[in-house]
Amino acid sequence: MAESKKILFVVDTLAQHGAERYLYEILKAIDRSKFECSVLCTYPLTDSNNFYAPLISDLEINIDTFELGELYPNVTSTRKRKLLNSITYRWMNLTGKNQKLKERAEAELHKKLDGTDLISILKIEVFNRFPAVFAKCPRMVIHLLSIPNQYLKNPYENLPDRPYRFVTMIESQREHLLETNFKSITDPKLDFLGFPLILDLNGRENNYVPTSENPIIGVFSRINYDQPTIMFLFAFHLLLKRLPTAKMYFYGKAVSEEYLQFYRQTAEILGISHAITFKGHVSDLKKSIEQDEISMGWMNIGNSTLGYSSIEISSMGLPVAFFNIDKHDPTKIDDRLAVFNDMEAFADHSHQVLVDAERLTAESRKLFDFIQTNHNAEIIISQLEDYYLRSVGINV
Repeated sequence: MAESKKILFVVDTLAQHGAERYLYEILKAIDRSKFECSVLCTYPLTDSNNFYAPLISDLEINIDTFELGELYPNVTSTRKRKLLNSITYRWMNLTGKNQKLKERAEAELHKKLDGTDLISILKIEVFNRFPAVFAKCPRMVIHLLSIPNQYLKNPYENLPDRPYRFVTMIESQREHLLETNFKSITDPKLDFLGFPLILDLNGRENNYVPTSENPIIGVFSRINYDQPTIMFLFAFHLLLKRLPTAKMYFYGKAVSEEYLQFYRQTAEILGISHAITFKGHVSDLKKSIEQDEISMGWMNIGNSTLGYSSIEISSMGLPVAFFNIDKHDPTKIDDRLAVFNDMEAFADHSHQVLVDAERLTAESRKLFDFIQTNHNAEIIISQLEDYYLRSVGINV
């Protein structure tokens, strides 16, 4: 058997977010006889951003961290290390050696990348923090995990001049890159692998029991600026005109109390506050769906590209209606998905399904089948493994 390849996964933190979940699912599924895996976080881990650290450690995978500005990582005494850092920074700033200081700090990061066959970077934002360092890595793959309309500024414009390998979730990520007016690359050599979010689906069963009485819509997403879910308040306003007994539960942590209040005020203006409950973060989605007797989910989607919350609830059999936040392209939407970019059509579909137990069951089965075939880690991890092997020069 060929020697396993050393692959270092680089991520900002191990917080309970989508990119970190994606990393964990890859680490669980990847063939450890082919790859010797390790993880590097580009921020120090704290109690607030280390959710996946113990789970990854349980896989017997080493986790290392890098702190920008740390010049003496091998000094074990925290007090002595801080003192040496302080003296060095003051002296080099006073003597006008700021560039040397920057290079020295980046050199510490480069040391942590040495000795690996492949660097796998989670999100372009991680690469853009240290482009000069990562650009020196001969074999590198960058996973693009955000859709283009989440960026106010194109994150690819200033890529250093070198070839790149990208893993994309959706076609528009590839299109966004190819449309970029690169400022540093004269002849971009770009290679792509389309690979969706994956999930360990062992033991998942569709136990959904439909009910068309007193229907409850569930929205499962952080209430945050980067999650366009406020549109569901307007959709629910339309649904209540068709189905006055409906209710809606919002699950997910709010980025701030002020932003949550903005949602509450919008609901009041629309006259729908009486039928909406903001549940906050829940640790067990399956338990919440069953206990609260959720009838249907409402989630965002990028044509046929689902986020982790959507995959999670769909893998339990919950039927979901999706609102498209990507460039709407019917040719890229799977027939098993109910995807809309028109608010009236979205509300009308939801109404028709919610009042019909047979429709609810049919939607549940179609979506459950889609998740099992398109997002099952055990089935599709080989696609990523083969791409990694090709990236280090092995024909597969």
